[in-house]
Amino acid sequence: MTARPLHQQMATLRNLASSRAVFGPDFTRAQTIGRLELLLEAGMTRDDAIGLIADADTAPAHQPEQEPAAGYWALVKLLNLADTRAVYGIAVDREETFSRICSAIYHGLTQAEAGRLIRTANAAPPHPTEKSPLPLATVTGLGDLTFTDGHYAVIHGDVLRFYQIYVPAQGQYNNQQVIRRMASSNLMALYPSEAEQVLRAIHDDPVTAAYRYSDELGQCWACASPLTDPVSRLLSVGPTCRGFSTHSGLQAAARDLDHDPSRRLVFRALRRWALEMGFHDPHNKQDRASMKGMITASLLASAWSGLPGLLRHEPDQVLDFVRRAIAGDLDPVLHDAMMAAPRDTMLVLLASNVLSGPVLQALGAHPDRQVNQAAGEAFLDILSGRR
Repeated sequence: MTARPLHQQMATLRNLASSRAVFGPDFTRAQTIGRLELLLEAGMTRDDAIGLIADADTAPAHQPEQEPAAGYWALVKLLNLADTRAVYGIAVDREETFSRICSAIYHGLTQAEAGRLIRTANAAPPHPTEKSPLPLATVTGLGDLTFTDGHYAVIHGDVLRFYQIYVPAQGQYNNQQVIRRMASSNLMALYPSEAEQVLRAIHDDPVTAAYRYSDELGQCWACASPLTDPVSRLLSVGPTCRGFSTHSGLQAAARDLDHDPSRRLVFRALRRWALEMGFHDPHNKQDRASMKGMITASLLASAWSGLPGLLRHEPDQVLDFVRRAIAGDLDPVLHDAMMAAPRDTMLVLLASNVLSGPVLQALGAHPDRQVNQAAGEAFLDILSGRR
């Protein structure tokens, strides 16, 4: 282990730095003292200290200055305050605050400058802690954007992170919407710079952020309760939070997906497509029509993922088949899958009213009579303008 300087050597260095240009004549007394303190703080070795003392003995004296340099205790106090206080505002995190203070010390602080900075630091708020969530109202740049309480997963700094937006029932931010970053079982504070980027990402695609939270952690995106029911895992939200009775077809679809992980991957890809199509808004928990849309979207995506022969393809490739079918291009792979699909699956697809005219015409050759008839009726609806 490298030996640290003795107290006597450190005292000698500080005395020399106050009277001699230890680091060269280009450094003022304040800059010399500041640079020495940073070197000592970083862990100067005993050998380095002895060598620096030897060099300082032959160094020229400092030129006379109008203002005295900041003393040792003032600089130590500044470093301690930088670690605990948001000297430059809560928008600047602890590491950046400490870096700025170190830079100021390195470039030289007079007694007067250090005193002003210490007074500013003493009046500054503490750095955010896990007990101090960030109110959305303090995050600049959001304008009139609104957010729904819940849990979200967003990529930030190349890392998938988890966040909660909520309104505390009591405490300093009672009745104010706040955001926290989640870490294990704790809720960690975050700085406005991170909060603004995360909130914009959530606002741009709240459904994907909410569903990703649920898919990654197996928890309800609204209340973070564990999802143990197959339907709840399918919808990413628990029965209390979704507020509707479970459709029997949805129960069957959920059980099927539970038994087949590959189908579940396809379902998630198709669920993204269903959301893009605007089938429902799961954030609107009070809207019963929206809840019915959620069931429709989930049943539809489950039906697509249940088509025979599709599971050997990648989820995004299946999604591409589906998009092309809606646009009118019935891919041979999807054509064969539809022709081999069971009646219930095809009736769900036809009831969704998303299949294009060319696809409906092709389904006129489906071997199941009910599917054939439903496809013909849907095609007539297109021709008559009822759809």
